[in-house]
Amino acid sequence: AVLATLAWLIASARSERTVLRAVTHWAYGIVFLWLLLMSLLLPWVDYGKSYRSLAAGLRTALAADPGGMPLRSAPGATLRAAPGDVSSGMCLETRQLGLAERASLHYFLQLPFGSGPGSRCVWLLVQARAGDARSAPTGARLVWEGNRPGERHERFYLYKK
Repeated sequence: AVLATLAWLIASARSERTVLRAVTHWAYGIVFLWLLLMSLLLPWVDYGKSYRSLAAGLRTALAADPGGMPLRSAPGATLRAAPGDVSSGMCLETRQLGLAERASLHYFLQLPFGSGPGSRCVWLLVQARAGDARSAPTGARLVWEGNRPGERHERFYLYKK
C-alpha cells in the first residue's frame, strides 16, 4: 500500500502539463484506489469467504471423535487417509454440498469423498440453510456443526454413521 502510494505521488508529480493531465491524474487515482483496496481489504474478505476455518473445525471434530481419523503432526496437518481409501470407511460422504464447497474442503482436508448414499463412509457432511428443519439420518449422531465466519445463512452438520 505504501509502495502504491509513493508510485502514485511520483507519477502525478512528474506528469507533463498537457490538456489530458486531468484525465491522466484521474486514471492514476482510480488505479491507486484499486491497488490500495485490494492490498488492504483482500485478507479481510478472504477470511470471511474462505473455508479454511470451517475445515479446521471439521478436522478437529474428525480427530477428536473416538475411532476418528488421526491427525498428522506435521505443519499444515492433514488427515491421514489415502486419496483412494474409501473402502475402509475413512471418507466423507456429502449431501447438498456444492462443487465449490466440496473442492475447498478437499483442498483443506485432503480427505477422500464417498460416491453417494450407498458408500461405506463412516462420516456424513450435510450443508443446509440456517434455520431449516434438519433430521439426522437413521442411525447417525451429530458430531459437529459449524459455518464460515462471515456466513449466517449456511450451516454444515457432521454426522457419524
